[in-house]
Amino acid sequence: MTERTGFILSIGDIEKAWRIQHGVNDKGHTNMQGHGFLRTDNEVASHGLVGKEPSRNLMIGLDKLKPGGGITAHYHEYSEKMPIFDHAYYVISGRIKATVGDTEKIVGADSLIYCPSNVKHSILNIGKTTARVLRVTGSGGGNVMGGWGDENKQPPAKNGGFILPKSEIDNAWRIEHAAEAEGHHNMHGYSFLTVPTEAALHGMVGKELAKNLMIGLDIFPPGGGIVEHTHVTNKEFPVFDHAYYVISGQIQGTVGDTVKTVGADSLIYCPSNVKHAILNVGKTTAKVLRIAGCDEGAKMGGWAK
Repeated sequence: MTERTGFILSIGDIEKAWRIQHGVNDKGHTNMQGHGFLRTDNEVASHGLVGKEPSRNLMIGLDKLKPGGGITAHYHEYSEKMPIFDHAYYVISGRIKATVGDTEKIVGADSLIYCPSNVKHSILNIGKTTARVLRVTGSGGGNVMGGWGDENKQPPAKNGGFILPKSEIDNAWRIEHAAEAEGHHNMHGYSFLTVPTEAALHGMVGKELAKNLMIGLDIFPPGGGIVEHTHVTNKEFPVFDHAYYVISGQIQGTVGDTVKTVGADSLIYCPSNVKHAILNVGKTTAKVLRIAGCDEGAKMGGWAK
């Protein structure tokens, strides 16, 4: 098994290191640029490394869609060799018309679009300014991602996925961490996508369960944060992928022996067995998207003592 150590990439580092995945008018991707900065081992083998090391379960990138830009309706091939994987888009800014299966909604910032890869989905910027959408994929370790599907050979699934505009998320979120829960000080953490093993322990969030992907939002007033910790890892609780994407604010991130202060559009990637912490060192409230990836059916380890 590959030993992963994690990394912290500020926006300046990321802009130097990113490889553009999609040009302005690549097939199916119009008037946009997509950048990747975390990729799984198999995707690295076929498309090259982004970020500082590969992940086991997570792929994360940022799509910048100009007015009228987007990704046309599509789904991904699926088979025993190319299993269905979890796909989600988190709208950071802009006005997006999203489709998942037969559902279509117009959503703005802080909205979530979740779609299993075999369900037809699309995003389109219908606003007047550039939209920024975080693209997150969760898969089982070692799985191969299917290419775009062909309905003449294999039809898409009819059911699965959901679109949660901010108003619905505000009403549906479950508070995970109170302002002074152990290890979490002066903050609130919310969850809106989880996996079955976590739902069995902590309850359902969102409108359906994912297989490999968990997403939530942490809100930190000045001085708020999560203290340094690692997670229990053993045969019962395997290492899982952990990442924080800074939406706004000034965050001091710790991953292993690395400590770095980063701002908006920065990524903190930390496997669960590597010590990590985040702290809002700015003067305004910070928003951080919390992302975790795991193999299907895996149990998440609690904090190590």
